[in-house]
Amino acid sequence: MSWLWVIIAVIVGTAVLGAIRYVRLFFFAFFLAAGCLLFLHMQTDPVEGGSGLAALMGGFSLRSRVRRLLGVIA
Repeated sequence: MSWLWVIIAVIVGTAVLGAIRYVRLFFFAFFLAAGCLLFLHMQTDPVEGGSGLAALMGGFSLRSRVRRLLGVIA
């Protein structure tokens, strides 16, 4: 691995850490929109909508544990 790739990785890493707040906000907005759409989908197909909503809630409830496991402090 050359020094150029190390420099690029550091630049990208600092850019991502600076924008992590906006990424978290985007994921939360996506979670709300997907949850609302799955609630609407439960009217036509309750099993599919309910299982999708359960998977979405499970992933959302594990987000803090995964962040702690990866060591990202945000």
